[in-house]
Amino acid sequence: MRESFKNYERRSRAYQKCAAKAETAFNRWYRWKIFIFWGGLFLLGLAFMVKSFPMGGAALVLGIFLFIAVDVWQVKAMTRQRLAGALETINANCCKRLNGEWSGFQDQGADFQTEDHQFAGDLDVFGPDSLFQWLNTAGTFHGRRQLARWLTHPPESGAVIRERQEAVTELAGHLGWRQRLMAEAVYLADLKRDPETLIAWANDRHSLADLPWLWSAVRLLPIVTAVFLITAYLLKISFYLPGAVILLQYLLLRYRRRERESILERIAPYHQQLQSYAKLFEVMESRRFQSSFLVRLQTEIRSKGRPVYRQIQRLAKIADAVSNRHNAFYFFLNVLTLWDYQCFFALADWKERSGSRLRRWFEVLGEMEALASLAVVRYDHPAWAIPGILEGEPVYLALELGHPLLPENRVCNDLVLNRPSGVLLVTGSNMSGKSTFLRTAGINLILAYAGSPVCARELTCSLMEMHTCMRVGDNLSRHISSFYAEVLRVKQIVDAAAAGHKVFFLLDEIFKGTNSKDRHTGARILIKKLSRAGAIGMVSTHDLELADLEEETGGRIKNCHFQEQYREHEILFDFKLRPGVSTTRNALYLLRAAGITVDDPE
Repeated sequence: MRESFKNYERRSRAYQKCAAKAETAFNRWYRWKIFIFWGGLFLLGLAFMVKSFPMGGAALVLGIFLFIAVDVWQVKAMTRQRLAGALETINANCCKRLNGEWSGFQDQGADFQTEDHQFAGDLDVFGPDSLFQWLNTAGTFHGRRQLARWLTHPPESGAVIRERQEAVTELAGHLGWRQRLMAEAVYLADLKRDPETLIAWANDRHSLADLPWLWSAVRLLPIVTAVFLITAYLLKISFYLPGAVILLQYLLLRYRRRERESILERIAPYHQQLQSYAKLFEVMESRRFQSSFLVRLQTEIRSKGRPVYRQIQRLAKIADAVSNRHNAFYFFLNVLTLWDYQCFFALADWKERSGSRLRRWFEVLGEMEALASLAVVRYDHPAWAIPGILEGEPVYLALELGHPLLPENRVCNDLVLNRPSGVLLVTGSNMSGKSTFLRTAGINLILAYAGSPVCARELTCSLMEMHTCMRVGDNLSRHISSFYAEVLRVKQIVDAAAAGHKVFFLLDEIFKGTNSKDRHTGARILIKKLSRAGAIGMVSTHDLELADLEEETGGRIKNCHFQEQYREHEILFDFKLRPGVSTTRNALYLLRAAGITVDDPE
C-alpha cells in the first residue's frame, strides 16, 4: 500500500475523532446556554419576589455575561467541528482518488467546456470522468478557472513550466497546509461563484464620495446629536434642539438615497463570501516558501500596511454592517447614527486604499490553488516523472508512458516522436487500445505543460501546439455534418502546420463519414502533408493500406500496432505497442460475442 494512502487514511480517522469531540463540546455548551437562561430567569424571579433589586441586577448582568461567553465557546466548537469535518472529507476523497473511485466527485469543470477547443473535448479535459474532475482541488472560482486555463492553454515559455514544477514539488511537501487551504474553501461560503461583480464594484468610485461637506457632516452630526441628547436628559431641558438635529439627519438621509442604497446593496450579499476569502488569504500568508514562483505570489499579496487577509476582513465587516440594514431596528439606528453614510464612506475609504488590487489578489489566490491541485499529483505519485521541457524542434520522448486516469495495473508503453520520423501510424483491431494510447499521449502532454508530474518513468517534450481530431460530431444548429466538422478540424491542423507552428497532432480514424475510397485517399494526403510540414503526432486507423506510407516516405512515417490473442474462445488484449502493421481482425468475433449471428462470407 502506498505511503500517501496510509497518510490519508490516518489523517481521515484523526479528523473524524476531532469532529466528534468538537460536536460533543458544541452540544455541551448548548446545554449550558439552556441552563444559564433558565437559571437567570429563576434568579430574576427570586429577586423580584424578595424585592432585592441589587440581586436582580447582579443576576441579569452575570447571566448576560455568561450567556455571551458560552455562546462564543459554542461558536468556536462549531467552527472546529466544521473544519475537522471538511478535513476528514478531503482525506477520504484523496483515498478515493488513489483507489480510482473519483468519478463521483461533483466538480467536473463542465462550465469550462467549449465545443471548438482544439483538444479539450477529444481528450476529456472537462466533464464526467475527466482530467479536471480527477485533478481539481480548488474551491474558489479563480482557482478553478486558473487550473482550467493551465490545462487548455500551454505557456509560451518552458521557463514558466519549470517554475511551476519547482513550486509544485515544494507544495507537495506541505500536505497539512494544502489541505487547510482546501478546507477553508470547502466548509465556508460557496466560493465557486464568479466575484466579478464584487471586483467591478471595488474599482468603481461614486461621486458621492467626493463631497467634502457631506463627509464632514456624516462624521460630525451623530456626535452632536449624542451630546445634545445626553445634555437634554441630564439637565432636564427641552428636547427640541436634539430633535432638530435628528430631523436634519433624516433629511440628509433622503439626499440621493437611491444612488447610495444601490451602492450598498451591491456589497451586502458578499459578506459571508468575503469572510471565507479572508480565511483563505490568512492561510496563504501563514507559510514561508522557497521556490521563486511561490515567493513571487506571496510578495504580490503582501502590502506595506496591513496583511491582505486583514484588509479583506475589514471589507467583510463593513459588508456585514451593511447587511444589518434589513434589521428591524435599522430605521432608528440609521436616523441616529447616519448608518448608511457611515458604511458608504467606510467602503469608499476601503476602495481608495485597496480596491484596485482586489482582482489581482483573487488571481494570486487562484494560482496558488491551481498549484496545490497539481501538488496532489506529485504527493500521490512520487515515482511519476517531472518532464523535461525543450525549446527546440518538436519532440516527444517517453519511457513507460501510461494513462494517468487508469488504475495502477495500467499497461505502459514507450513513445518516440521526433524528426524526421515524427509520425506514427497506429493500427490494430477493435478494442486493442489505439484510441486510449492516443489519449494517453495527449493527456500527459497537457499535464506536462501545466507543470504537473506525468504518468511515465521519463518524459521529454518540446513546447508544441496540440491539435486533435478524435471525437468530432455533427452540429445541427450550424447545419454542419459530422464529416464536414471533421474536415474543418483537420483544416485547423493543416493551417497551423503550414504557418510554421510546432504542431503535435492526434488523429483517430479520420474521415469516418465518407466512403472507404475517399477516406483512404484523404487520409493519405493529410498524413503526408503534415509530415512534410514538420508536424509530429499519431494517427490510428483500420485502413491497413496506409501502412505503405512508411516505405513511400523513407521512414518519416512509422508503423506500429496493437494486437490480441485468442485462447479457448476468449479474446485477450495485452495493450502493448509493437512495431509494424497489425495482422489481426476481430470484428466478426465481437459480433458473435454480442449474440449476433454472422454467416461466413462466401
